[in-house]
Amino acid sequence: MSPDFLPGDFVIAYRHPWQHLNIGDDVVINHAIYGITIKRICAIQEQGYSLTGLHPDSVTPREIGIQPKEAILGKVLYHVRQPRQS
Repeated sequence: MSPDFLPGDFVIAYRHPWQHLNIGDDVVINHAIYGITIKRICAIQEQGYSLTGLHPDSVTPREIGIQPKEAILGKVLYHVRQPRQS
């Protein structure tokens, strides 16, 4: 499975205090260890969000841990892919 987001791609993310996030939403987070990264919400829990990546080499939800809403910088609204070389 190839990743949805590759180096050189751009995203537009938006954060609103009353924004509702759902399972399957892509979000930009600021993680204490992994820095600013894009992950997908795979579960919503009382403590926060369980996040996953789409690439097999991505960190697992267990490795990244439950992330509080405050760690989410925004929901990805638009993705611009850079042209890929064959």
